[in-house]
Amino acid sequence: PVPALSPEFRHQLAARLIPHLGGRLETLDTANAVPSHLCLRLPQAIP
Repeated sequence: PVPALSPEFRHQLAARLIPHLGGRLETLDTANAVPSHLCLRLPQAIP
């Protein structure tokens, strides 16, 4: 089961991750920018 993620939380993750992934935050729908399965591993990965 995947926990529900608020749009604000997804936006914060996207803002941190997308530059590292070679993307641009402005061009993406941040509500869907970060896959849920990836979010599960992020809290310990982001300082």
